[in-house]
Amino acid sequence: MFKQIKFKNKKQKYGVIGLGALLGLVFVLSIISNIFAGDKPSDEGDVTYDVATLRKQEPVSIEGISVLESDSSYYYDPSRGEIESIYVKTGDKVQKGDTLFTYRQEAIDEELEDAQREKNRLYAKREQLVKQLSQLTGKTYNFQGDCIDLNQVQGKQSYAIIEPINQDFDEADMSVVVQASDATAVTSDQDGSTGLKDQIKELNYNIEDVEIKLMRLKKKQHGPVKAKFAGEVVFDQTGVFNSNVPLVRLVSGQNTLIQGNVSEYEYYLMQEDRPVDLHVKAEDRKVQGKITHFDKFPPISNGAPLASPTSEGAGDLMASASKSQSEAGQFGFSILADDFIQPGFSVNIKIAMPGLVIPKDAIIKENNQNYVFVYHEGKVKKTAIDLERQGAQMVVQSGLKAGDQLIQFPQHLKDGQSVQINQDQEQTN
Repeated sequence: MFKQIKFKNKKQKYGVIGLGALLGLVFVLSIISNIFAGDKPSDEGDVTYDVATLRKQEPVSIEGISVLESDSSYYYDPSRGEIESIYVKTGDKVQKGDTLFTYRQEAIDEELEDAQREKNRLYAKREQLVKQLSQLTGKTYNFQGDCIDLNQVQGKQSYAIIEPINQDFDEADMSVVVQASDATAVTSDQDGSTGLKDQIKELNYNIEDVEIKLMRLKKKQHGPVKAKFAGEVVFDQTGVFNSNVPLVRLVSGQNTLIQGNVSEYEYYLMQEDRPVDLHVKAEDRKVQGKITHFDKFPPISNGAPLASPTSEGAGDLMASASKSQSEAGQFGFSILADDFIQPGFSVNIKIAMPGLVIPKDAIIKENNQNYVFVYHEGKVKKTAIDLERQGAQMVVQSGLKAGDQLIQFPQHLKDGQSVQINQDQEQTN
């Protein structure tokens, strides 16, 4: 197919071969030169960088239910006896500590009678022994056996205790008495009064025990149930006979709480006194509020929020029947609304977090310090930043501002270097 080339002589043949080899070598060097030239641009300005423009964080939205700040129910407890008296009715305003209703137990009445009889017997016995002691010693004693000295002061009789019945002398006291030559005190048993005094002492202790018992029984006898906070009464007569129905419900409508749950992924939103924006869905109304309480630990059993320190039972509205593993990471919270919201209304909660989110690709770390390169008018400025974590993202609170443009992948840049940015692929963070 190809005609064989014939050379006139060997010199011509070798000349053609040499020329071909030279052309081939030039071609290969040209390719290699172009490859290396492509990897190494002649000007750094030829490289373009992507940037991310910083923006304020969008508010995070969660849900909650409005409840009264204070809402407590008081049930009839059969174990405490029968209801003796009810002191409130629906609509009454009560203060903290006011009695709502009282209990009475027949068994306690009988115990009271027995204790009172025992007290009377002890009193009579003591009175008899004190009288015997006075006759034996020729001294005057008060009702509990203290030796006294009667005197008149401005026409009125009074006395001073000169020897308390329960006074116990230690060795130091006894030595003082001996030195004072108080032979009567030292030899007080010569008249045989020590045995009577010991009996009176024992009676005094027994009487004190019975009086304490009487006081406790009297408290149980009437068993007052008192209001735990100031509020308005809701009374239900059914609760007198049915212990499953609240007899008295006490509510305070001065403040409204919003309660709900957040998952482990939203827990970072929780901070006491953090302001929030509330949207009452049923009324299309906006209200301001602030976080007042949140659970530091999730509840043990289910996903229901724990009641706030100022709430009693209000968290029941948010109780969940499920005990699945998906609810294990739920944390209850309470938000105090600035205006009244009807209890039971659903509320959307928006929480605006402070700080600017920094893309991970814009951060470089040198000697344990984080830096970003801020682009401005064709040049970059190397800026040190302090990062803090919010959930899964990293933010800065100072040193940068919304609208700043950060260079992505700035590993080879230097402070003050001129760069070009890719306007078509500018990212907003």
